[in-house]
This record gives sequence, structure tokens and C-alpha cells, in this order.
Amino acid sequence: RPGHRQPRLEALLLVCGLMTSTPNFAQQKDEGFSNRLITQLNRDLDVLEGNLTRLEDEYRTIPDLTSFGNVGIHLNKGLLFFEQADYPRAALSLFGVVEAPEIQQSTMYPGALYAFAESLFQMDNLDGARKQFSRLLQLPGAPKSEEALLRLIQIADRLGDPKIVDGVYINFANRAGGGMPGILRYNRGKSLFLAGRSDEADLELGQVLAADQYGLRARYLQGAIAVQRGKVEDALTAYTRIVETPAIAPEDTEVLALARMACGRLNYELDRLPEAIDAYHQVPSDSKHFNSMLYELT
Repeated sequence: RPGHRQPRLEALLLVCGLMTSTPNFAQQKDEGFSNRLITQLNRDLDVLEGNLTRLEDEYRTIPDLTSFGNVGIHLNKGLLFFEQADYPRAALSLFGVVEAPEIQQSTMYPGALYAFAESLFQMDNLDGARKQFSRLLQLPGAPKSEEALLRLIQIADRLGDPKIVDGVYINFANRAGGGMPGILRYNRGKSLFLAGRSDEADLELGQVLAADQYGLRARYLQGAIAVQRGKVEDALTAYTRIVETPAIAPEDTEVLALARMACGRLNYELDRLPEAIDAYHQVPSDSKHFNSMLYELT
């Protein structure tokens, strides 16, 4: 803020002075070190000076959100920044907006809250995004609820702790009944599988319909769970069914190639060399796994 730059710089200079006021024996040991340190600190101060000047120019006053007109202005600015994928500015504009009572009581609140949460997610502020997406899911009939739950699953994956979404997911599934989207069941199952909760993962993945765009991917992970359990024949059956199923989604092309690779490996483990060779030969030459296939085949 204006007027705050000089005290900050003075404080920084004081710290620099303390850092460079080393004992005489240290200076005698390496006199060049202090000079290099001072030069680097001066450069850092120049950068800080420039950043403070830029911030003062852009944000000379704290946004006034005390009237609905100002709230509306910042809401529109935030949504515009969000559409332009300018997530830092979107988050800055929407930070106070989503706490304004008049917005929370309006139909604009869910959209503003989602844009704020997604901006935080795109900025890798995972804890902040998790809190805001959770708030969104607490709104009855809120739009973007499926997207919010998917983000929470992804955040849990990146934090390495799927437990943080357990309660939210169960509540959402209970409300959805039999209409739980395949994308959510697949991502939840994958998250559980990666966390070592294979039994829960298998149950979740088994509820993804075969005709769903995530159906083949779900079956592939179930095959991996069978391998993990040491049930090689069951895994081979699962992967054989996959390669006999037409692709539904564009991603299925890779799933089919991986399933053929898996069939080759499992048949090899079972000493069924002709079947293994046949499975490997079915990997398309334009697949990114083709070179791996050639290596394993030889």
C-alpha cells in the first residue's frame, strides 16, 4: 500500500546490515563473500522495489465492498478475469465478493464461489480450493456440483490423502442415488486404488457402466486390482474382454493398447507363449507403447 514501501525497505536494509556484519575473522577468511552477498542483496532489493511499485500502481486502495454496486463491479471483474484464465486477478476480485451477504443471498453466489474455488485450484492453492469447493457442495442444488466434487477428488489425490473427501463423496453419492456420473465413480475408484484401498476401489469401479465413456478405463483398473491380488487368470479375463470391446472415448485407444500389452505379459507369465506373442502383435504401430511392445517381445 502507498507509504509502506520505505519502512519495508529500511527493515530489509537493516537485516542486510546484520547479515553482512560478520566477525572480522570471517571477513579475513573470505572477503569476497561479503561483497558478493551485498551485490546479490542489492539486486533483490531492486526487484522488491519494482514489485512494490507495481502493486501500488495496481491496488492503490483496498477494494470497497460495502455497497452492492461495488460488489457487483468486483463480481463482474472477477468473472471476466476467470473467463480469460487470469486466475490470480480473478481470485483477488472474488475474494471479498463471496463473503458479501448480498451475494451469498443471491442466485449469483454459486457461480462466483465456483469461479473463486477454481481460480485457487489453478493457482495450486489446494487447501484454499478444497475449502471453497466444499462450501459449494453444501449449497442445495448448486450448479457445478459434479465439477466441484471431481476437483475435491483430484485435490485429495495430489495431497495424497483420499480420506479428506470420504464424507463429502458419500453424501453426494447418497443424494445422487443411482445417477452417480461415471466420471466421478472412476476418479474416486482410481484415487482409492492409488491409496491402497483396493477393495473399496474395486466396488466403486464396478459401478461404472460398461457403456459409460469411463467404462473401459474402469475395467482396466479392475484388472490391475486382480493382478495386485495375485489372481492372474481373472486379470487376463478382464483384459481380454477389454480388447474385444470397441472404443467409446478417445482415451480408450490407449486403454486398448495397454490391455493388449497386459494380455501379452500375463500370457507370458502363464507360459502361454503363442498367445503372448499374438497379444503383443495386436498393439498398433502408431501407439506410444509400440516400442515397449517390441522390447518386451524380444
